[in-house]
Amino acid sequence: MNGQQARGISASSRISTILLQVCAAPDCDHFPTFASPNESEWSDLVGRAISKRVTFVLDRAIAKSQTFSGQSIVLPKTCRDAIEEQRRRIKMSSFGHMIALIEAVQFLKSHGIEPIALKGVRLAFKDYPDLQLRALRDLDLLVPAEQAERAQSAMIAGDQYAVAP
Repeated sequence: MNGQQARGISASSRISTILLQVCAAPDCDHFPTFASPNESEWSDLVGRAISKRVTFVLDRAIAKSQTFSGQSIVLPKTCRDAIEEQRRRIKMSSFGHMIALIEAVQFLKSHGIEPIALKGVRLAFKDYPDLQLRALRDLDLLVPAEQAERAQSAMIAGDQYAVAP
């Protein structure tokens, strides 16, 4: 039992705390925090990062911490492999979202409709230092109210878009 467990902090709570700290400040030095997890805790931390879609944030924090400290953070191979696989998926997904956004905006503009990107897509492309730090599931576009029906009709009438079930 480590000191934190002896004080009543469960491993699950500790993993949650580490992930919250990393998400709050991914560019800070978390080396002391990353030096303490055992293999099981690393597995839980990486698994939780994957399920919360913040693997790229965790990976960035690990890299920054290594740079700050000048020391390597040793992750179990299974954790490093899981992070690498997620990085690959996130990059492919981000690229796909970028293409979809460009195509949707161009499509709407070709019909005289000026959309505005909202929420996650707006944040990812405009405010985050790296697109992969903001994982996306969908694209939210706002069109002027008086053009909404025309935008919907144009998108449904085209062969590129369909109404989701």
